[in-house]
Amino acid sequence: MKICSVCQHCYEDAAAFCPQENYDSLVAARSGSCEIAGNYRLERLLEEDATGETFEATRINSSEPFIVRIFGGDSFGAERIDRESILREMRAAAAINHPNVYRVVESGVLGNGELCTVSEPVGEKNLRDYLRSVGSLSEVEAVTIARQAAEGLEAAHRAGVVHRRISPASIALAGDEEEGFSAKLKNFDFGGLGQQIARSGITGGEPQIDILRYMSPEQCAGQAVDARTDIYSLGVVLYEMLTGRSPFDEPTVEAIVHQPINERPLEGIHYEVKALIKHALQLALQKNPSTRLFEKRRLALGSRSHNHRPSSGGRTRSGASRRRRPSKNQSGKYCSRRRRRRGFLS
Repeated sequence: MKICSVCQHCYEDAAAFCPQENYDSLVAARSGSCEIAGNYRLERLLEEDATGETFEATRINSSEPFIVRIFGGDSFGAERIDRESILREMRAAAAINHPNVYRVVESGVLGNGELCTVSEPVGEKNLRDYLRSVGSLSEVEAVTIARQAAEGLEAAHRAGVVHRRISPASIALAGDEEEGFSAKLKNFDFGGLGQQIARSGITGGEPQIDILRYMSPEQCAGQAVDARTDIYSLGVVLYEMLTGRSPFDEPTVEAIVHQPINERPLEGIHYEVKALIKHALQLALQKNPSTRLFEKRRLALGSRSHNHRPSSGGRTRSGASRRRRPSKNQSGKYCSRRRRRRGFLS
């Protein structure tokens, strides 16, 4: 199979040039045909990294679009990670049916030994692109996206799948800014192969600091991980949505693992929800996973209350700014609801 080095479209080996734009720039990419697993045709390369390649694809009989992810058998660390564990997580992901998770249609092993997943098409916009264009988000928008991502994670965790790679790039945004976005999770790191590659700098290679900033301390240390590692990563993403920067800006892995949260950028958050958000971030970003928690329902309640207040700006008749705090009854309601509904990701 060949790929056009300009537009990234895929062609059979017999093709001499790319007819899309008459580009004479086809390069050999993979052995074999553009057709894989007897059902799908690879159409265009979307992404390539150390763990494998991601393609736009179509079902051969219907031209229905899909995303195919191929994990190379010679990827770094492939021999050190149990392939059966990767396959088990891939197949478990196919059982996840949730509006905040991109659906994995099927998965398996190709004839050449490579692992493969087929999923529904992914939208073009992701949270990383959105943050680059706007800098930071309002409290309501940030909490809404974080809550939806947390609900998608709950569904994955119930299916026995840990994402391991939560970051703005792995949260796709459907919809638009005016009507509101719907967050959907993608790019699961099945079996932790990407996690191991990101950590390679710890064992002598070049560390991927931009990825490690979102990884939990136990991930960075190469320890076994569970659902709580995703809570930590989502806390980092929430902080970044609110402030436009990472809570951990040290240049080395060891410093990132031990660096406390920088709370100074959080001072710009509206006073009515500042304490609530800071408390939620403190819980989500606990270095010890046994004390880690993401309070998505309490955050959502606080942000909705703030969003629906009259837009008087908190001004008195004299024009002086007057801070309004929740009444004791309101505080009691939040506390009682928290006691009734608190769960692992509540």
